[in-house]
Amino acid sequence: MTGLNILLHERFGREPRLFIRTYGCQQNVADSERIRGILHQCGCTDAADENSADIIVFNTCAVREHAEDRVFGNVGNLKGLKKQRPEMIVAVGGCMVQQKHIAETFRNSYPYVDIVFNTNRIAALPELMTDLILRDRR
Repeated sequence: MTGLNILLHERFGREPRLFIRTYGCQQNVADSERIRGILHQCGCTDAADENSADIIVFNTCAVREHAEDRVFGNVGNLKGLKKQRPEMIVAVGGCMVQQKHIAETFRNSYPYVDIVFNTNRIAALPELMTDLILRDRR
């Protein structure tokens, strides 16, 4: 077990359940599989849907405005769920958040989003989650 495996198990009391929602192109699908593989190595299993997930990752697309609108709407729909289950981890990544103003919108207008990462930071997800969990313990 890695350090993150232990921290996640302590946070959720079991193997954490992961749900990834992917928007966009084939590259985003490939990136989502990469994210899934990384988080499976950290002890996560797949959840059937967002309601049964402990960790929700939105892998976003910046190409179409409609996709951006859907992301903002779907992330917004998690506000109540996150309030009920504050230990849940919500992450938003992908090419949409590579746009500085979009990343700032998530940070400023969606305070229940725990992690915002771009495509260059996929491999850093375990580190970002570890930092989040340790910060939450304080």
